[in-house]
Amino acid sequence: AAGGVNIENNLKKLTLNKLEAKAITIPIRLLEPASFSQSGKNLELSNLVLGIKDGKILANGKFGGDVFEGDLSIKKLPLSLAGAIDPTLALSGNLNVDASLNGTASAPNGIIQIRLRDFIVPGAQTVSLGKAGADLKANWKLGKVQIDGSLFQPKVGKINLMGSAPLELDPITYKLDVPKTKPVSGNVEGTLDLSFANEILSASGNLVKGKAKIKARAFGSINNINFKSDVSLQKAQFEN
Repeated sequence: AAGGVNIENNLKKLTLNKLEAKAITIPIRLLEPASFSQSGKNLELSNLVLGIKDGKILANGKFGGDVFEGDLSIKKLPLSLAGAIDPTLALSGNLNVDASLNGTASAPNGIIQIRLRDFIVPGAQTVSLGKAGADLKANWKLGKVQIDGSLFQPKVGKINLMGSAPLELDPITYKLDVPKTKPVSGNVEGTLDLSFANEILSASGNLVKGKAKIKARAFGSINNINFKSDVSLQKAQFEN
């Protein structure tokens, strides 16, 4: 690492010009000069750009008093890095994240978008499922998070997700809390092609056709959650 520290008018500033490190076996390098500054209880991070294998992480932020703002971007972070943490996690694909915070610590707002691409579930290679993906967007405002997303795989189908949950921030300690008595809700809907199981079933001389339509709903509170679900088959056939 290389850089310098300046102190002027109670402002402490660290400039980082070079960084090369390893987290476990994962190489991390600084791609552009970054700075960290402190003035009293106020903290600021400017232009942090890290290269991690083939991916990139960018971050900026200002926090202190009622100031609560920042942004984070993750570009094409390889999921294979999980194998360095736990060798049993044989994941593939890449992760993309865009997140931003604004408003104040007393009334924070935030948006996060997550995109998962070219994902292969461990073991899925045995049935040639191929690559899957996911999109998720969460909007945090007025103490509540609204979630909208989908999971998709060409041979299996698509599942859509929607929901909401309380999420509150203590403006003094910045501690996040999910109140257990406030309402939560969630909906899952999708249609799955049953034929994706045929590569396994065919070894025993069985085949399945048709689709399964899934609907599920969760409602209530963390302390008192309720579930309802329904699965209906469309043109389903089982052959032996």
